[in-house]
Amino acid sequence: MAEAQLFYYRLNVAGVELSFRSGSSPEQMEGTRAFVEEQFERLKNHGGQYGRDQLLTLLVLGVADELLQSQRELDEMDHRFEEVERRLADLLKRIENANDLRTGVSLERT
Repeated sequence: MAEAQLFYYRLNVAGVELSFRSGSSPEQMEGTRAFVEEQFERLKNHGGQYGRDQLLTLLVLGVADELLQSQRELDEMDHRFEEVERRLADLLKRIENANDLRTGVSLERT
C-alpha cells in the first residue's frame, strides 16, 4: 500500500507562524491559507475591539458552524436520495407487476 505524499509547509497565517506537514497539495494549501486570511481580515475590520486570539476563535467558530451546517445539509440530501431510490424501486416493482398481469408472464429480475 502506497503512503500518501506529505508536503512540508511553513506559513504565516493571521500573524501566526506555522510549520507542519500535510497531505494537501500546495495549491490546495494556498487556497486554504488565502481563505483563512480573507476571513480573518473581514472579522478584524468588523470586530476591531477584539484581539488576535479572540478573532481567531471567532473565525474557527464561524468555519466550524458552516462545516456543521453543510454536513447537516449533506445528510438531508442523502436521506432524500435514499427516499427517491426507495420510491423508484417501488415504482419499478409496480410496473413489473402490472406488466405481469397484462401479459400473464412473470419477468424475474436478477
